[in-house]
Amino acid sequence: MAQTGKKRDFIGRVDKLYFKYIFGLMRHQSFKKGYGLIEVVIYTAILSALTLFVANTVLLSFSTLKSARINRRMALSAETALERIIREARMASSVDEALSVLGSDPATLVLNSVVSAENNAPSSKSFFVSGGRLALRESGGEIKFLTAPKISVSSFRVSKTESVHSQTVKINLNLKPADKALAEERKFYLSAVLRGGY
Repeated sequence: MAQTGKKRDFIGRVDKLYFKYIFGLMRHQSFKKGYGLIEVVIYTAILSALTLFVANTVLLSFSTLKSARINRRMALSAETALERIIREARMASSVDEALSVLGSDPATLVLNSVVSAENNAPSSKSFFVSGGRLALRESGGEIKFLTAPKISVSSFRVSKTESVHSQTVKINLNLKPADKALAEERKFYLSAVLRGGY
C-alpha cells in the first residue's frame, strides 16, 4: 500500500511537471505571434542580396546579348562592303589616281571600270566615307551606303601596289558602333587585284 501511494505521488508530480511544461510552451508561443526584429533584418538582408544578384545577372545577360548583336552587325557590314569592293575591283581596269585620295584617312578609291559583267560601257566606281558610313557612287549617280546605319567607319585607308601586269589595292577598314559602350572597334583588311586590266 505504501509503495502504491508513493507511485501515485510520483506519477502525480510528473503529471504536474508535464502539464506545467506544456502550458509554459503554449504561453510562450501565444506571445510569439510574428517574427522578431533581428529575424526580419536578417531575412530582408538575404532577400536584398538575392534580388541584387538576380538583377545583375539579368542586366549582364542583356548587355552581353546586345554586344553580340552589335558585333554581328559590324561583321556583316564589313563583309558587305569588302565583298562589293572585291567585285568591283575584279571588273576594274585601273585605279583613277587623279580622283582617288590614297594614303590618307579617310581615303577615296575611284576605279575605272565597266557598268557590269554584261554591260562593257565605261563606268567609274567611287568608294568613300560619307556621314560616318562607307558609300559607293557609280558614274556620278546616287550614293549607295555599304555599311549599316548604326555602324560608324572610324578609319578607311587605301593603298595601291603595281606589278607589270596588274594593280592591287589594299583596304584597311575600322568599324565601331554608334554607342561605344556596347562593343569595341573592329579592324578588317582586304587585298583586291584589279583583273580587268589583264
